Parts: sequence; structure tokens; C-alpha cells
Amino acid sequence: MQAPLNAIPKTSATEQGTIAGDLLTKGSEALASGLYKESLALLLEAFSVAPNNTDIQAALFDVLSCTTGYTLPRHVTDAMADAAISDKQRQNTQALAMVLSNQSKNHAALNSFIELLETTEPTEIMDDALQTEGESHLAGVLDDRLFLLVATKAIAISPQIERFLTQLRRHFLFEWSADVTASTYFLDNFTNLLTVISGQCFNTEYIYDVQEAEVSAIAALKASVLANIRDAHVIDLAIIASYEPLWSTLGSCDPEDLNYLMTEAEKWPAWAQLIWKTQFLAPCQEAFLKQSLHTLSPVTDPFSNAIGAQYESYPYPRWQTTKLPAKALSLRQHLESRFPQSALPAVTDTPAKILFAGCGTGEQVVQMGLGLNAQNILAMDLSTNSLAYASRKAQEHGMDNVHFGQGDILAVKDWDASFDLIVCTGVLHHMRDPAAGLASLMKVSKDSSIFFLALYSERARAAVIASRALVTEHRIADDIAGLRQFRALIRSLPDDHPAKSVAACREFYSASGLHDFIFNVHELRFTPLQVKDLLDAQGLRVIGLDVPRGEYIALYKEQFPDDPAMINLENWDAFETDYSDVFDGMIQLWCCKD
Repeated sequence: MQAPLNAIPKTSATEQGTIAGDLLTKGSEALASGLYKESLALLLEAFSVAPNNTDIQAALFDVLSCTTGYTLPRHVTDAMADAAISDKQRQNTQALAMVLSNQSKNHAALNSFIELLETTEPTEIMDDALQTEGESHLAGVLDDRLFLLVATKAIAISPQIERFLTQLRRHFLFEWSADVTASTYFLDNFTNLLTVISGQCFNTEYIYDVQEAEVSAIAALKASVLANIRDAHVIDLAIIASYEPLWSTLGSCDPEDLNYLMTEAEKWPAWAQLIWKTQFLAPCQEAFLKQSLHTLSPVTDPFSNAIGAQYESYPYPRWQTTKLPAKALSLRQHLESRFPQSALPAVTDTPAKILFAGCGTGEQVVQMGLGLNAQNILAMDLSTNSLAYASRKAQEHGMDNVHFGQGDILAVKDWDASFDLIVCTGVLHHMRDPAAGLASLMKVSKDSSIFFLALYSERARAAVIASRALVTEHRIADDIAGLRQFRALIRSLPDDHPAKSVAACREFYSASGLHDFIFNVHELRFTPLQVKDLLDAQGLRVIGLDVPRGEYIALYKEQFPDDPAMINLENWDAFETDYSDVFDGMIQLWCCKD
């Protein structure tokens, strides 16, 4: 459908603010009720009235990220892309990946160019097709701000975008390798695309397929560049960066050569500096931060070491932007606003001490750390590479009250410390004994402490279970070649295969995401009744659940009117039996001591 945009008559600024606020309220209410098409129409109208209103942007991005089947006018997608990169950015650029996915399905110029790329030899397209028919097709792509933004700052969840970039990367590699005198033509026409290709390939961690001929060609280009690194052309580096991160390519270079490159990079054009900053300077910073991490406790458990080793190789998620709160609340204010029907313990109204037990790459640390008044935050994980990434992102967001350290949840029980809020989401289900992990965390809680936990849902992960079975059946290796093999297998399956739906997930489009999703060393899954047993054993009670989809909240209230706080896990077990996707794969709940 073409998403509606109603014309707004010219009014005063005050009247426009009133109109926009009213539309925002109605659109947010529709979103909370699961009326996505109605919400989308209202919020698009609000956005047309007040495109710089960050509350409207946040609500619009929320509905766009969970809605399909629409096409937006170009001026609207351009405006959303501009909002996502504004100085006051609070939105998650990844939310726009779903918009791009919808747009690309019906993008005539893009799909025509994909066909052209797939039917033309690499060494012919630049000289002939691209300069005639190709340029007319590309005109609608190169100035598409949404496409450029998502490709460089997020992970595109689109088979069309993947085909486009995979084919274009191959053509650029062979054309450049065949005629390095083409640098002027490249610089005049393709710098945006070079940034897009290298950026998206880096974001996906090079999950896209690579042909054997490309492997040979890129190896030859790398050898040539490394033999004369000071003479390397920026296009050399951009093309290499489309196949592997510059950090790994240049890591073996002589330090003096690297210093020379770093000086030269300051003179490069903006498109090349973006590649350099993302693929070289940021990893350098992480390597430095990794050296300064504290060891909170030695990781001696063999099972914990196996999980930690996995995330050393595949830190997840490699997020770039995230949705940020408008203001910080006390922990009590946050819980009272989220769960007004629940009886709360004596939760602190002063700045809280927060523990993130298994913080990964720190997205939740940044989101919640900026959304809650925190005295200090301790973020721990098994993986030092994940912690270094998290530390870099926390610094980017100006957080000076966060301390990162390596440690095992199993050792927390021996700490002489206590916390007001203990966050452990997406972690316990990767432990050999989740109950032991939760028991250890209980040792650093107060009587008034709050726990925020998240555990995989047994019923919601049917496609994951089927996928993991395929990995075993086909003996798919746990490496990048195996990840690519798995993706090809999934795409070859009939639409009614129980594993097919994983191809529509964000995790399918990045190496670390797919590894975490399907190839994880170990995962357990829970029903709401099993979660209840886990909590009961530690004397915890539920004060609220995060239910991602609004339509299910309304249905639950209708079916269980005697549970206005929606905290009865026996009810949720019965509800999930009928609506297996209610928790979107993860049962997320807030708890306190009973």
C-alpha cells in the first residue's frame, strides 16, 4: 500500500504544535493497541507537521520497524534519514532498515540495475552498460538518502540490497584490477557507492557470498597494496574494505607505515575518511581499551570459557546507533510509569547502583544507563572484545559513570557488593545451569533490589530449533564459510519449511547475529511456567513483563481481566500456547524479592 499523508493546512506554529501533539497521542495509542496501519498513518501525518519533534520521530521509527507492506514517498524517507543523523539524534538507525526493505522491493531503478549487474561481465559494465543504461538506473539510488544511511550505519535486512551490493562489489573489484588508470572515473562517479559497499559489508561482517575468482583477485590486490603501502590509492583500500576490515588487512604493517597512512588519511575526502574511521580507527581504540579492562574475577569454569571464546570471535550485536531516552528517571519513577498496577518494593528514588551481568557490546548499558539516574554502573561480561566495543560506545555517548570488567556470573556470589538494579538479559539461557547463575546474582542484591531478566522462549524459537537441526544434519562448519552455507540452505527451502522464517530476521544478515541466533555453543529455552519455577526457587516475584506487540496486551487483558498488572505467569503460559510469538522470542520480565 501507499502510506497516506494527509495535507495539513497552513497554521501558526502554536496551532501546528497542538495538531502534531494530538496526532502523536492518537498514533501512540494506536501503536500500543497493535493498530499498526492506523498508527503509521497518524504518525506520518504528525511527522509532516513537525519533522524535528524527537518524540514523533521516536514513535514513527517504532511503528516503522515492526510494520511491513507499505511504500513511503521519497521526500518522507529523505526527511527520516535527515532526522536520524541530526545533532539531536535519539533514534535507532536500524529501525529504518525495515523501511528500506519495504522500499527496495518496489524500487524499479534498483531492481533493474541488479538484473543488469547479474547479466553483464564485470570488465564490460563500466565501459559500456554502466555509462549508458546503468547510469540512468543508478541515478535513483545514489541520491537516495535512506539507502545511503542504512547501508553505512545499519544492517540492511533485504535480499535485494544484498544482491545489489554483492554484484556491485564484484564488478568494482574486477574493473579496478583490470584498469587502475580508471581512478578518475571511479572518483567522479562511485565514491558514494564505495562507501556504501564497504560500510554495509563491514556492518554485516562480510557475510555476503564471495566467488573463488574474487578471493584470488582480492588476494592479489592486497599483496600489491601491502608491498607498497605508502603508494596505496584510497580506492585500493575501499575495495579491500569491501571484502575484509582494514584493521585486519593493515595490522601487520610496519608502525611507521601506519603512522604515515594515519597522517595521509586526514587529507582524504570525507567518503574515504568514513571508511578509515569505522574500519581502522575504531578498532584501534577498542584494542587500546581492551588493555585497560579490569578483571573482576578469573573465569575458570570450562563451560563459561567456551561461551566467552564464542563471543571473543563474534561480539554481538555490533550496533552503531540506538534509541536513546528523552530524559533520565529514577528507578522508582521508571517502574511506576511502566507498571502502575504492580505493587513495588521500597525501590530507591535516588541515583541507583546498577549491575549489568553479561553486558555484551553495551547497547543496553547505554540505553538504560542514560535513561535511569545512576550513581554508578558496573558492566561485566566473559568476552573482552565485547567489553572493549561496549566501552568505546559508552565513551561516544559521554558516559563517565560506567566501569567495564571481565568476569563470570558464577563468581559474583563472592563479591562484597550490592546493587539496586541487576540486569541480566539474554544471558542465563546460555549458562549450563541458569539457576546457579541467578542464585549467584541474588547474593549481591538488597531487599529492595530489582531484577530485569530475559530468557529465550521455547515456543517462539521453533524456527531456530529447526535451523539448529539443519546445521547438525548437514554438518555445517562453525566458521564464515559455514555461515554462508547455512544462508544458502535456508534460501533454498520451500516457504512452508519450519526454518524458513529465519531469513526474514535481522540476525540472518550479519555473521555475529547469525552465529548468536543459530550457531550458539549452548542455549536453553523456557516456557513461562519454567520461568516461574526459576523465580520461585529464588523467592522472586514478577512486577511486570515487556510485551513487544500491543495487540497481545489487549488480548491478554480481555482473556484475563482478573490480572490487571499482567504478571501471572500461569496465565501467560496458557496465552503463549495460542500466540507463540507474543514475546518476540524472549520472555523479558522485571522482578523483585517476594
